[in-house]
Amino acid sequence: MMHLSASSSPATYRQYCPEPYYDYSDGPFGPANWGNLHPSWTLCGDGNSQSPVAINASEAFLNASTVLETFYHSAIVERSDDHAVQIVRRCGGGALYWNSEGPYYVLNMHWHTPSEHIVNGVRFPLEGHIVHVGPNGEILVIGILYEIGTEDNLLASILNWTCPFGVITLENVTSNYYNYMGSLTTPPCTEGLTWIVLEKTNTVSQDQVDNITSYQGYNSRPLQPLNGRIIYKVEDDIYIKSSDTFVDVE
Repeated sequence: MMHLSASSSPATYRQYCPEPYYDYSDGPFGPANWGNLHPSWTLCGDGNSQSPVAINASEAFLNASTVLETFYHSAIVERSDDHAVQIVRRCGGGALYWNSEGPYYVLNMHWHTPSEHIVNGVRFPLEGHIVHVGPNGEILVIGILYEIGTEDNLLASILNWTCPFGVITLENVTSNYYNYMGSLTTPPCTEGLTWIVLEKTNTVSQDQVDNITSYQGYNSRPLQPLNGRIIYKVEDDIYIKSSDTFVDVE
């Protein structure tokens, strides 16, 4: 199977992918020029509500009225890498409800090295995104930040996969979180997304970060201006279920 990474050449990328090539370099295909690479990507250059952003707890507005409920369960997924190590839901996986609206179904989970969001001046070695889609096409993304420590079980399984498909089993995690309105952090940089960045960090080993980085390179978009947007902090229990096993399907 041909694997593409952030370091793939434009010619190689176009051979296997119909969409325009982009990368994370300082060159002509990098983030500073994404908005010029395709007519539908202009928001990458002139959008007003772009992501990622710098989050400062001291400047966040407390919001106790926001309710996030997750109902995750086991899912059959496919590892489908492009600009990031990624697992894509094929069936199952569950959903979440945001302020009683939904369901928002899980689409995929992928990782960025280093983290795209910065919290209280800290850039973390890794950030995971769980992408959801709502009943009217709304996108909601949960961001999980990782610190160096013990190995992450989900990544340990995925990075040692032996076939494209597997089953992930989900567990409960609790955390306060930050919430703001933003965009996709990759082209076409679509705006109007709900971002939930968990305050509690997961741990990942340095070997795992090195493994991911050696495959996908560095794939973090530079910070974007807030342009007057408000970041909220919700200090209440949130139940997120994160995978801890990945079992190959024969």
